[in-house]
Formats: sequence, structure tokens, C-alpha cells
Amino acid sequence: MATRKRIGIFGGSFNPPHLGHVAICKTVLRQGMVGEVWVIPCYLHPSDKSLVAFEHRCEMCTLAFADLGKRVKVLDLEKKLGGKSYTIRTVETLQKKHPDCEFLLILGEDAAKEAKTWHRHGDLRKIISWLVVPRGPHSMVPDVSASKSREALQNGGTTEVLIPEKVLEYLTDHKLYR
Repeated sequence: MATRKRIGIFGGSFNPPHLGHVAICKTVLRQGMVGEVWVIPCYLHPSDKSLVAFEHRCEMCTLAFADLGKRVKVLDLEKKLGGKSYTIRTVETLQKKHPDCEFLLILGEDAAKEAKTWHRHGDLRKIISWLVVPRGPHSMVPDVSASKSREALQNGGTTEVLIPEKVLEYLTDHKLYR
């Protein structure tokens, strides 16, 4: 029997995508945990968090992950599904559409801690394996967050160590997070 293709699902607000997100993808690919990563920005945040327009976040994700090549794809799946973005619904949709693939849910350590509050968390734990990537001082992933990035952008702080250069150019051109 042929081995199933292992694909990492990396969802999030990506408001904006930052160097921590990029490092998580690099880590799981470099370590061979998955063959591909599908980056899936949420369409409408389940807790009604205010987000920059979906199209901007998708485009910034495309720019942020471009240097990682064809093994990283940005999908607008949650927009197509419509309504609030629930991870369980996204996972179930992908598993149904791609039964030949083995999906793994990629989470930064911070997101994994919050996951207990997610819609149908228990069911999600049962239907997909989780790849939790450590963050912080003892990790290969820089301790960067979207909230720190937005704060630096709004206050005119240093952002080069937080946000990929192409994303920085995009959000400057479009006057985002001001």
C-alpha cells in the first residue's frame, strides 16, 4: 500500500503573518514532520476578534511564505466555507476532500495552550494528530506574536525582527495597522 502524503495544516488569524509563523513552517518541513504545509488564514474569527480584511491577510501570507517554495501553499478555504472559521470544520472538510492524505494540525505552543477553548476541541483531538512547535528562548522559533507586531507597527517601533520584509512592504503600501 502506498504511503499517504503527510500535510500540515497551519491555520490562524495571520494578522499579520510574522517571522514566528515562517519559522514554524521551516521547522516542520526541515525536520521532515510533513511533506507540505497548507497555510489557512481564518475568514471570520470565532471570538469576533477584529482582523484586517481577509484578502490582505491572504496576500501577506503568500508573501511571507513565498521563500519556502512549492511545499507551502496558502489556501482561501475558510472564505469558501463562509461564516465563522472553526478548525474542526476546516479539518473535516480537508479530510473529506483528500482521503488520500494524512493531515497533521500544526500549532505554535501558544496556540496549543488556547486550544482547550476551541469549538469541539475534544472532537478535534480525536480526528487529527497535533504537531506542537515550542516557542520562546529555548526554541528555534523566535518569540514573536501578531499582537507585538501590530503594536510595533502602530507605535513606529522596530518591525524588521518581527515581520518578513515583503510583508512589511505590503502593509506599508496598503497603510495597514496604523
